[in-house]
Order: sequence, then structure tokens, then C-alpha cells
Amino acid sequence: MHQQHHPLLSASLGTQREIISFHFAEDNERQVYIQAALHGDELPGMAVAWFLKQRLQALESAGQLKAAFTLVPVANPLALGQHWHGTHLGRFHTLSGQDFNRRFPSLGATLAAGLAESLTQSETQNKSLIREAIDRHYRDTVPKTELDAQRHTLMRMASQADLMIDLHCDWEAVPHLYTTPHAWPDIEPLARWLGSEVQLLAQISGGEPFDEACCEPWLTLAERFGKDYPMPSGLLPVTLELR
Repeated sequence: MHQQHHPLLSASLGTQREIISFHFAEDNERQVYIQAALHGDELPGMAVAWFLKQRLQALESAGQLKAAFTLVPVANPLALGQHWHGTHLGRFHTLSGQDFNRRFPSLGATLAAGLAESLTQSETQNKSLIREAIDRHYRDTVPKTELDAQRHTLMRMASQADLMIDLHCDWEAVPHLYTTPHAWPDIEPLARWLGSEVQLLAQISGGEPFDEACCEPWLTLAERFGKDYPMPSGLLPVTLELR
């Protein structure tokens, strides 16, 4: 395991926040990305991430991990510091009023313009080309605010994964999850294993939540180029609502 620190833009003088990620079994080709507490007051996901970290370390030491894992136990350091008269405000950014799980970038149209002349008849090569294009976009784009820097940091890490799991917690609900129709056949065993009682499937529901923004480029590119090139299924998104 190794640990990375991702500093964010400073929102005011004398402050500096960062996102910390933990990486396991990085030599594996398949990649899994897991984050928690994008809504900063939904703490059960952070507890799950802590236990996952211990378990992933043990499995890595035993050589039993079959995929590379990136774990971000605290995906939203901005929200952790938001309190008003003793009340934790973790869902909305107090400076902008924006929901922390909305307005993530949709890159499909931009990537389509850049990849139109580069795609090949190899699905594997196309997958690499798309991942490289997404990573290049976030590497070259300069965020203007601390909130944008946080979004870019999370998206850049998650966009390289085959499976993305975003851990949330509803205030009053049975365990449930969100994913897309195209991902559901692969996610259905996970839903059963976790005991998820309700599954909400939507290709693009609107508002650019994190999970949909992660898979949107793959869906857009498949729709745009699928008739001419073998397009990979790309990233499978899952948002888990814990109790």
C-alpha cells in the first residue's frame, strides 16, 4: 500500500486542504475505485472505508488481491469543516450553495471531438485511448476554485477504474443503490450480496452526480462511435446508500 496526498486550491489565506488516497496491488490490470463521505455528514461510509483499508492491506500482503484498489476514505475535506452553531453541514457547499454530489464535469462531447481520428478496431486499444484522454483533460485543466479542485481530483482518480463505488448513507431508508442499466448485469450480484433492497437504474438522470459523470464519457462515446469501432463498456458506476 502507498499513500498519496492531493492538495487542493486554497479558499482563503492561511488554509490548505488535501484529499488522501490509499493504493493497493497497483500491478493488477483491473482497477477498483472506492470513496466515502462525498456528502461530508454521511459518516457510515467513512467507517466502512476504515475497515476496508485494514482488509485490503491484509489481502495485499497475502498476495490475494485480483485488482488494483484506490481507496479514498474522506472524499470531501471541505464538508468536514462546515459547521453552523454546532450543526454539521455536509451536503451543500456553504460558499456556493451547490450540492457536493452535483455539477461534476461531463466530458463525452469534448472527448468525442478529440478521439474521432484516433480510435481503432481494437477494443483494448480504444479503452486505453479513452482513459488517457480523460486523464489528460484533468491534468491539463486548471480548476478555479477549491470546490472545482476537489471535483477534478476525485474525477481524475475514479476515471481510470473499471468499477467505481461511491459510499453514501441515506437518513431514513432501506439499503439501496444507484447504477446504470448498462452496468446492472455486472452489478446485480453485488446488490444481492450486500442485501440491497431497492435498485435505482438511470442512464443519465440529470444534475451531473459523481457516479453518472464517471461513466458519461463511455456512454457518450459508445453511442457516437459504436457503429464504426469496437467500444469498451468502460467504467461501471455504483452509489451505495448505507444505513
